[in-house]
Amino acid sequence: MQPWNVADRTVQNQIVFVAAEALRIAAILLQPFMPTKMAQLLDDMGVDESKRDFAHATMRKDLEYGKDPRTFPERGSEASLFPPPIVEE
Repeated sequence: MQPWNVADRTVQNQIVFVAAEALRIAAILLQPFMPTKMAQLLDDMGVDESKRDFAHATMRKDLEYGKDPRTFPERGSEASLFPPPIVEE
């Protein structure tokens, strides 16, 4: 589906919400394997530190994160979760 081509704003919001929820849940479940990067991702998404356990990954939805735009990372490779590798020639 191409959410940028969906005319209905409600459907667009649902698509973005489901994608964000999938990312939040995946980040919580990947914490044991990638603790630093997943903490960074959850911080960037504005997920409260008290809501980063398995119980919160299995709850139906979390409507509290992402409301404060000050938690969003700045654009650019320095703020990327996985910045591109530097290739020296």
